[in-house]
Amino acid sequence: MERIDAWTLVREWACVLVLTSAVLATCAGAEPAVQPQVMVFQQEGCPNCLRMLASLEAALADHPGLVVATYEILETKDRLLLDRLAKAYGIGSPKVPVIFVGDRVVMGAGRSEELHLREAIERCAEIACPSPLAWIAGVDTRWGDLVLFAGIAALLLAVLLLTPGGA
Repeated sequence: MERIDAWTLVREWACVLVLTSAVLATCAGAEPAVQPQVMVFQQEGCPNCLRMLASLEAALADHPGLVVATYEILETKDRLLLDRLAKAYGIGSPKVPVIFVGDRVVMGAGRSEELHLREAIERCAEIACPSPLAWIAGVDTRWGDLVLFAGIAALLLAVLLLTPGGA
């Protein structure tokens, strides 16, 4: 049976850690190619949601270039996203429908909300507003922590391998 040198094993694992760090860093920094400027949170069967979706569709008729994403709050991942956005926008308890347009938010349904939505869409089209996702960038640090840990581990292993007697 061949005996494996301890430093050879450490070097092999260092290579694995460095490659893993590179992959994780790439994944953590990856963002969707096109982020929505308008994010709609609704609940199936909600009459107020249907009303505001019709109003949104009418407002978007003049601005087909705006990217819209619709979310169902009964889906756990969608509800978690709504909670993160609500926190970033300073909304206490969001009630559907909730429509984020750039840096603005419209909650509920009614004539006033329809007017606010139309104004927000007009403004967003004029200034090429950022995605509401920009408000929560960096809020979820799990990937960032993992990449940081892997980077530190790789750095420590590299130092260990470069010290005299380590090769």
